[in-house]
Amino acid sequence: MCPSGITTDERGRITIPKAVRERFGERYRLVELEDDIKLMPVPDDPLESHRGDLEVSLATFIELFLVEERFAFDREEATLAILELAETDVDPDAVFQASAYIDDGLNTFDAFHAALANDAILSSDQAFETIELDRVALGPDTENYSSR
Repeated sequence: MCPSGITTDERGRITIPKAVRERFGERYRLVELEDDIKLMPVPDDPLESHRGDLEVSLATFIELFLVEERFAFDREEATLAILELAETDVDPDAVFQASAYIDDGLNTFDAFHAALANDAILSSDQAFETIELDRVALGPDTENYSSR
């Protein structure tokens, strides 16, 4: 990858030929291998070339939290990284509230449902009774219910 015969100057600096820089870029990393040293080009940051063009939706955060259920990582740290990299209309407070509800035992979908609710949630799921949110029961009135 790197032409032989590259030398350093008196201060240890390497001059990379123009043809190599044009082909591989301006940034390189010196990699020490077991029996060798390689000068490897550092790829451009693909996100940097799209900065300001990336946009995410609520579905992005729901997917992130679903992936975290399977592959453990810090979902709040990942959320912060996404918020730094991309534009979104999603309320970050709702995403972090959903994360807290997951810590309280709700599944991902219930956590986002609760985080996006205002003061009360209309649901038949009793899981919402474990968090501080009023649940308006949805379902048949058991006292007046008769099967036909």
